[in-house]
Amino acid sequence: MIPDAEAVAEAISRAGDLRRTGEPKQALAVIAEALALWRGPALAAADPSPTVGRATALRAAASSTRNSGDFGQARELGEQAMAMSAYLTPAAIKLGASTLVYGYLNPPHAGTTAYLQRRSGTTWVAVTTGKQTANGKYAFSIKPTARGSYTYRVVWLAAADHQGTRTASKVLTVS
Repeated sequence: MIPDAEAVAEAISRAGDLRRTGEPKQALAVIAEALALWRGPALAAADPSPTVGRATALRAAASSTRNSGDFGQARELGEQAMAMSAYLTPAAIKLGASTLVYGYLNPPHAGTTAYLQRRSGTTWVAVTTGKQTANGKYAFSIKPTARGSYTYRVVWLAAADHQGTRTASKVLTVS
């Protein structure tokens, strides 16, 4: 099985465990994160195979789990979990070069603001902001002015229909 499909299968199982232990918000967040792995049909460019069928079935199972209504007060409160992915490419650059932090918010909220933050000691400081596209994509170009390691994350604030979220930290090394 492909790695993303394995991650979705594990997420479906983990979400079920969280639901059974009375943690519906966390279960929704796990499912939303798994669904954020996909853009378009599963393996759309690949030849039909059992792997494609399995990936498509896993995506359908994750969507069904998210929409099942078995999440107690998490749905009643009107809070829906968001998933936000982040990629840093390249993660190591020479001084004077630039890199890109990009990712997606799922479900998309076109035109809303994504906040790029950098860790400074024990706090996070604002670097810049950007708007999300219609498919939830955001992107930031970074060109550090000194050598060292820099830790970044992207934050999206809550909306009326969804709770806020942030990405995992990404480390940039400048030599």
